[in-house]
Amino acid sequence: MRCFAKRPKRQFASPAIKLELRSREAERANALKSEFLASMSHELRTPLHNPGVAELLQEQIAGPLNEKQQRFINTSTRIRRICSI
Repeated sequence: MRCFAKRPKRQFASPAIKLELRSREAERANALKSEFLASMSHELRTPLHNPGVAELLQEQIAGPLNEKQQRFINTSTRIRRICSI
């Protein structure tokens, strides 16, 4: 009988521990998600702070833009247009 009395306690302890570990994992994942979204939000807003920069770069006064730079400028211009609607 003693063997059966101890057995249920072990069974209940294991799910409780698993639940605590899952809870901590979920909290950590949520914190990482929040940090990521805050960072991305900043990165998306940064080019919009000074919209004149994109126009100056498009004029290519300092020299021609490469393909990657041109895509960035085009994307920045589209984002500003969408946000201004």
